[in-house]
Amino acid sequence: MKEFSMYQQPKVHDEVGKFWVVTQPSPHSDIQDIVFQTDIMGMRLQFLGGLHQDEVYGFYKTKTKAMSIGKKLLQQARRALEEQKLYDMQTNFSKKW
Repeated sequence: MKEFSMYQQPKVHDEVGKFWVVTQPSPHSDIQDIVFQTDIMGMRLQFLGGLHQDEVYGFYKTKTKAMSIGKKLLQQARRALEEQKLYDMQTNFSKKW
């Protein structure tokens, strides 16, 4: 009888190859946190490791496109954080008066 190891990779014919992934950032993320290159089996491991499909912003063929999208998302996240801080300061100031 053939032994089965839970760590054996199934034989998969991968015609897709490597691709770039961009995930949703937090205001404190770095570009390395949200943009990475992987393949189908690596993406499977990401999902098994806890990455949720709602956290994935998109999949891209080129690093240039993924980095461009990632940088825009980081700018938006940081802008939203600054706006929230400003709102909180205004709200706290109003409560004092």
